[in-house]
Amino acid sequence: MAGVISPAAPGGPFTLPSDLRIVLLGKAGAGKNRVAKAILGDIELYKESEECVLYNGEQAGKSVCIVDTPGWDRVSIECTTKKIKNEITRSVTLCPPGPHALILVLPVNIGDVPSQNELESTSQHVELLSERVWNNTMVLVLCDRDVEDSTITEHIQKSEKLLEKCSGRHCVMRLSESETQVCALLKKIESMVEEKQGYFYLTEGYYEEEQGKTGTQEETNKKQGEEQSEEKHGVRKRRGSISEIPPHMTKQAEVPECKKEGTAATTDKNQYQLPWTIIKPVLVILMAFMGALIGSVAGASHGTVGAAVGIVIGFVVLMLLSWWLISVIHRIAELRKDGKIDWRRTRNVAIVAFCFNGNFNFFWMRFLERKLPGSSVSTVLRKLAMDQTISLPLAISAFYTGLSLLEGKDDLLVDWRNKFLNTYTTGLMFWPFAQCLNFALVPLYLRTTFTGCCAFVWATFLCFSRQRGDGTLNAALNWMRQLKSEVKVKETSESK
Repeated sequence: MAGVISPAAPGGPFTLPSDLRIVLLGKAGAGKNRVAKAILGDIELYKESEECVLYNGEQAGKSVCIVDTPGWDRVSIECTTKKIKNEITRSVTLCPPGPHALILVLPVNIGDVPSQNELESTSQHVELLSERVWNNTMVLVLCDRDVEDSTITEHIQKSEKLLEKCSGRHCVMRLSESETQVCALLKKIESMVEEKQGYFYLTEGYYEEEQGKTGTQEETNKKQGEEQSEEKHGVRKRRGSISEIPPHMTKQAEVPECKKEGTAATTDKNQYQLPWTIIKPVLVILMAFMGALIGSVAGASHGTVGAAVGIVIGFVVLMLLSWWLISVIHRIAELRKDGKIDWRRTRNVAIVAFCFNGNFNFFWMRFLERKLPGSSVSTVLRKLAMDQTISLPLAISAFYTGLSLLEGKDDLLVDWRNKFLNTYTTGLMFWPFAQCLNFALVPLYLRTTFTGCCAFVWATFLCFSRQRGDGTLNAALNWMRQLKSEVKVKETSESK
């Protein structure tokens, strides 16, 4: 159900409204404000924030009202803040009585085709308004002048499911040719308005009210029709039909033999598989003992006390690292089975790690050893201070800005601004302990390797923080608890 702004007279032609109300939707950094400027011309743009922005102006003799919504998280709706979700829901109330068109902005960046997770996230964010919002939604494919047509076509094909939801309505806009493209966009919006006879999107409150009125009228008409039908066929319905089969005489559906055999084979197969709850602790214990062995060898150069301390530290550190690593591998195996791994993002993380982290760690460890040689307590503490104040902030900044650069974001610092401080605070809970062991016990030629092993665990947390978390340890722990409960539910359902 929708509202009408310019209804056609009975039997007369439909006339387009004198104004257009548009809501822009899209992920963070999609370029929605650039679309607003292209449509309205010389307007003052506001920086992207967590609140809706209202723009008013004229285009082609029409009064145009544009609501620019805050950008959502590109990967998961769970990572989008509650305030942004509320603002998306509120956006349609800022252009009363409701928008004629909701424009979903999909940016086209060279070498960055939207993943399945990103498209699912887009669909979920749009449906925060309601599922019927697709009736008034159009996809706007936004790109720069140098983007090739084949790249645009690839993006459109990848977004096929989104286009199906809005009946294939879409428009391509190159920002370098904004005047021509804006005219084409407005024509398509007017065609959609004309096709719907001026019906615009109604907010949930108005929609439910209209549905209540319509439902009452339809119920009255249906009741009257049933009464007339009963009067007309009263004689036929006076006696029960003997053609119907009584419930107690119906046969139960027989289960095919092939299904029975398949179920039995699956059961037999599962009986010979060791449960993950047994495999995981065994592997962790083995890795912990290996860590104790490595620690004893590394600490032997400091005498008996050093070997004893190395055994304890090696046991604890390798136990924690192996527990984390095995959990990650198990999760990756599940995601791969479900087809949910984003290989493009994995490639970007590998590029940043290969080009920056490995080389930086190698030269940084040697620089520290030249400036502060030795492994005394005071020397180790000074190395830790330098490492945590210089190396850690630089590595975190390189991760967030490097991935934003590879993904072609307009604002390379958006993730860094939102998550750097929380991530740095979390890093201070992990890296001082790891580097203390590194500087005190590990030989210089093995320090880069040891740092790389610890960095693998840290990179797992960074990837989570960028996609789902906010850089805090609490967000990661909550996600792991939720994941653990989901796995338990899944295992219970499978066992049943």
